[in-house]
Amino acid sequence: MPQQFSPLLSLRFNLALAPRDIRAFRGAFARLAGREADLFHNHNNAPERPADYFSRYPVIQYRVRDHHAEVFALGAGVPALEKLVDSGKLRNFNLRGHRQSLRVIEKEAQFLDPGLTVAQNLAHRYRIRQYLPFSQTRFHEYRQLERMGERIHLLETVLCNHLVSFCYAMEVPPPPAPRIQVALTQLHRQHCKRVLNRQPYQVFDLEFRSNLRVPERVGLGRKTAFGYGVVERV
Repeated sequence: MPQQFSPLLSLRFNLALAPRDIRAFRGAFARLAGREADLFHNHNNAPERPADYFSRYPVIQYRVRDHHAEVFALGAGVPALEKLVDSGKLRNFNLRGHRQSLRVIEKEAQFLDPGLTVAQNLAHRYRIRQYLPFSQTRFHEYRQLERMGERIHLLETVLCNHLVSFCYAMEVPPPPAPRIQVALTQLHRQHCKRVLNRQPYQVFDLEFRSNLRVPERVGLGRKTAFGYGVVERV
């Protein structure tokens, strides 16, 4: 039997939640896990760098699905999430002063078996919603491009880089050949959104093809810890 590795786990809870409340939900969830459990919040706990964040792909992501709070974990985040649930701490969940027992109402587990496969052709079709591909500096570069073809090429390059980052987070480095490739097939929507009530970002809803088989509901791009850039198969 092929080895199973790099698990993914999705837990939906008995907590009605709106997308604007994801940040508060993440903070409350991370407080229960504890500051030392940095996978839940990505803070660097080193005493000499107390205000820093790890610049790494978040392996625990917070979302809203069907109007309820959801936590999506992958790789090293899965055992950490299971340990927190089994500890019983979620019975004392406190969101903005409102205490309740947080209970799992839906659980979905996946295993990548035998791993992240890269095909020779762009065989897989995906849709990605609320995708934040660019930093402010990179978006300025995008806007300076006059030709639509050049803009699409830059989007494809950034999306490909995000897929590579995901592979490394899953501890499955992409093979040197064939290289991961993407092709943007539909750009449904592009708009400016103030993310987490702070900086404005350009948000994209788009479809693409890739030669990488990407698991359902993986997050790509910036702010994936807060539910942005969720991938669906088409």
